[in-house]
Amino acid sequence: MTDDRQVRDVLADYVSAEPPMTIAPETVLRAGRHARNRRQLVSVAAGAFGVCAALTAGYALGGNSSTPAVPQPAAGSPPATAHTTAVPSYPGPVPALIEARVRAGLPGGPSLVRKQIYPSDWNRKTPLPVSQTANATDWHAQFAIPARPGNQLWAGVFITPPGSNPSEQDLRRQCAGASTDGVPSCSYDVRPDGSLLLTQITRISNTWTRTVLHFRADDRVVNIREKAKAGTYQDALRAWRYPPSVLAQVATDGQLVIPQPVVQPPLPDSGR
Repeated sequence: MTDDRQVRDVLADYVSAEPPMTIAPETVLRAGRHARNRRQLVSVAAGAFGVCAALTAGYALGGNSSTPAVPQPAAGSPPATAHTTAVPSYPGPVPALIEARVRAGLPGGPSLVRKQIYPSDWNRKTPLPVSQTANATDWHAQFAIPARPGNQLWAGVFITPPGSNPSEQDLRRQCAGASTDGVPSCSYDVRPDGSLLLTQITRISNTWTRTVLHFRADDRVVNIREKAKAGTYQDALRAWRYPPSVLAQVATDGQLVIPQPVVQPPLPDSGR
């Protein structure tokens, strides 16, 4: 396998797998003390790009198949409401942009409960320290969905290393015969502008995830997904709030763009 192919596999895992771990204030502080720590790379078992396999395997950044609960407020604190967050906010226009575009693109968007929005980069399993926000290559946002208690909505906006996004041929190979519990779980469309829209369904235990990824020009990706607890696929269809066509409205939102990092991190090390 070539070095280029290895880097593409690593980034496939990064943008398509489980959402990042929930963070607490002490996590942010710890991330600052360990800013040079590199994320452990997860190998992808199948396909040139490995998107579906990586997603099914679990989350690369956190190494978890499920997301820990958001830290709860102290006893006596008022309950969380829409537009509040249980973790520290990052400054600057990017978190506000992501929140605004997610809310604008989804039915019932104003009622979504923001849990966290934070930056990271290619080589981390933790959020960036606040002082390094300008060097982010990706931002992650989590919302609760009041209309579907217990469901999670995640949005990720990425800048990937040069040349790491898949081609149509890559996605055709990856989606050929892909299924989850007998349910076709991978499909893609080529949009008029030449970008690629990938839709995936995955299951880890009793958590079903519906994901839409938009692979754009200039090595950019937007990923939006909804996670729901369900025993079967039919149960998941009833549990999900948003169909793929609605998730795609956010994934393809032309305004959902993050700035290039001021200082680009080293390329992911495929040999680690």
